[in-house]
Amino acid sequence: MADMVLGRRVTRNHSGGKRVVLALCVAGCVLVLIGLGELIFHVAIAPRVRIERVVLESDLPMTRDDIFALAGIRGDEHYFSFDAENVRARLEAFPAVRSAKVEMSFPDTVRISVAARTPLAVLLTGSSNGTALVVDEEGYVFEPFASPSEYGLPVLSGLRFERSPIGARLPESLHETLRDLEYLRLHSPATAAQLSELRISRRGEYEHELVLYPVHHRIPVRIGSRLDEELLRYVLMVLDVLRRHEGYESRITELDFRTGEVVFRLGESE
Repeated sequence: MADMVLGRRVTRNHSGGKRVVLALCVAGCVLVLIGLGELIFHVAIAPRVRIERVVLESDLPMTRDDIFALAGIRGDEHYFSFDAENVRARLEAFPAVRSAKVEMSFPDTVRISVAARTPLAVLLTGSSNGTALVVDEEGYVFEPFASPSEYGLPVLSGLRFERSPIGARLPESLHETLRDLEYLRLHSPATAAQLSELRISRRGEYEHELVLYPVHHRIPVRIGSRLDEELLRYVLMVLDVLRRHEGYESRITELDFRTGEVVFRLGESE
């Protein structure tokens, strides 16, 4: 048996190694073809695919060219190098823009939607030049596109800023008051139109009260931090009653509704 084992011929199978070499060659060729394809695409194809149409939907009172300037769109962009996210970010960095959406449609179209912030109140910054800005219901401050008097909005006063508040957001403690004012604007516009000015009267760092200045009355009215529709109607009714009593309205320096009962504050001579 030993002679048989020693005398047996041993053969090696080379077919497996050949298959591995062949697979590596094929993979190499595929990679080369992919690389050549990408090179051809970037050199010969991509530069020829230009953006031919930009569809713009916007309620900003700005020209198309001005909006494109904000977005950084020059008009000679190529489709495959167009940075839609960067365009969206540039538009939303403009304080008067609430949101922007940029979509690309192959082979040559970009669609841009821009939503503007809606002014809710005129904001007096307290600066020496009396700069008037506007604020929306979320508390974001931005420059008006027209004279603030053309908006017919109440003035929000009593706030001071160390630097320009444009693009900033008012403190969170004021957000609830702004939401109340927005609710009035939408659901009771006649009542909201009776407010000429809302003065913020601070009570510590995080609390405040409101002093109202109605349109047709000279008496300021102090309330809490909420703009309740029912309370405002009651305030206006009381003011109308006082105005009908000749001479009595001029003796009152302030009405206070903070406790639920009407408190009359008279002048010093009284």
